[in-house]
Amino acid sequence: MELETTSANLDLTCGDFLQSRRTFLSGATLAVGGLLFTASDVEAATRKYDVDLRLLPQDWVRSQGKEIFRYAKFVDKLRLKHISNQQVIKVHARNKGRVWNEIPPSSLWKNIGETLKVMDKVADEMNQDVKEIVSLYRSPAYNSRCPGAKPNSWHKKNYAMDVIMPSSPWKVYQVAKWMRDSKKKFKGGVGSYRGFTHIDTRGYNATW
Repeated sequence: MELETTSANLDLTCGDFLQSRRTFLSGATLAVGGLLFTASDVEAATRKYDVDLRLLPQDWVRSQGKEIFRYAKFVDKLRLKHISNQQVIKVHARNKGRVWNEIPPSSLWKNIGETLKVMDKVADEMNQDVKEIVSLYRSPAYNSRCPGAKPNSWHKKNYAMDVIMPSSPWKVYQVAKWMRDSKKKFKGGVGSYRGFTHIDTRGYNATW
């Protein structure tokens, strides 16, 4: 059993989102590691992948560069019905002090693909959209700053997600567990916390 955070010390598994004081694209372009994001780049990302870069912290966008576009394209191909591409990208743009999270390495992308599709099926069963993604991938440095996070967290391996739905976390937990145990839709972890529900596709079942 993996316990990422205790209900008594809930930090929404590092779900605090600190928006940069400066708004992205305050001018016509934004330099990103020698590259330029133009107004047309932003419009293209919004039109093709439903990801508005202007709503993300400027410093984070600068550090991630065009990897944001590549990851947005990957997520878009999953054709999720109840999880927006913006939600997936946004959850990576968070920090704990001076340590920022990041887009996961491309070698780990396929891991979260299955989990996102499972959560989408849970949401479909509940006839609800995901209200908020609290946590997905956590870089090693970022994970080390998250209260209660284990060094071998499945978030570091990009298999896990924590979500908030319109329904209670306990209800989401019950539906996810039913889909796993009775419907055999996936193998993985399902956990209930005071403010959110955890789901992962680690390949074997764990419940808490």
